[in-house]
Amino acid sequence: MMKSKIIKIVGIILIIIFLLYLFNFILQIINKNKFKKYIKDVTGIDIKECKEINYDESHGGFMGDGDSYIEWDCSNTEINLNRDEMLPYPLTEKLNIVLYETKKDGTVYSYNYGGDHGIPKIENGYYYFYDDYCETYKDISNCKSDENLLGVRSAFNFTFIAIDEDTNRLYYLEVDT
Repeated sequence: MMKSKIIKIVGIILIIIFLLYLFNFILQIINKNKFKKYIKDVTGIDIKECKEINYDESHGGFMGDGDSYIEWDCSNTEINLNRDEMLPYPLTEKLNIVLYETKKDGTVYSYNYGGDHGIPKIENGYYYFYDDYCETYKDISNCKSDENLLGVRSAFNFTFIAIDEDTNRLYYLEVDT
């Protein structure tokens, strides 16, 4: 009698664990499809057709700080850029300072978020910038502007996407500090 109760309890626990794994798997698929749609909406590029070359994820810890970086080779993909969202290079001065180690007026700015991940200095391409900080702290009127990027703030939270038209490489960088 006791043995059958234990078997039932173990069976129920195993079913619950299986359902949790199944639920998690379904959520991952949904999130992946949302991300692909987001990239296509912003850039006009269907990354399902691109080859992922590099992926680095360092988000973690209590606050979830870290970077997400993905690089794709889209050379075998038809690229129809969304020029309503993507801006032509060169980068603004503030974005260049945050993405690459820069010396200006005798001061070295070593944020280097793009350089640390291997995003090259692109000469011919388009980029997208979204300041996620403005959503969190609601103090910037235009979230697509880098207007307050180097202002007084407690965090760098932004999304940067770039396409190098010379190499057809697509770069995605999300920074949360």
